[in-house]
Amino acid sequence: MKEQALQAAIVELRAILEDMKALLAWHKLKCFEARQRSFSNLMFYDTTLSDLNNKYATFSLLASQIHAGVNNQKIPQSKLKIIKKELAKIELQAFYLGSGIRFY
Repeated sequence: MKEQALQAAIVELRAILEDMKALLAWHKLKCFEARQRSFSNLMFYDTTLSDLNNKYATFSLLASQIHAGVNNQKIPQSKLKIIKKELAKIELQAFYLGSGIRFY
């Protein structure tokens, strides 16, 4: 991967992570509402968990492509170091998604 492609992939990875955060928040809200309204037997078709799994699969694939791309010797080491640091931070945020642990 070229430097521009790696940087674009990092931006896309961040966007996928934000989508995953939104899906998880929606799932938590749905579960909260279900507990609050236990008297209602209405069940709606919900794809939140499968959507979250699909996003995580896309995230994992893109992250592995970035890992393969940082082995490119044509990119200056200083820029690779920045990309690797950002990738590690994003991966940790995805790993701890839904827990109380925060990475900034």
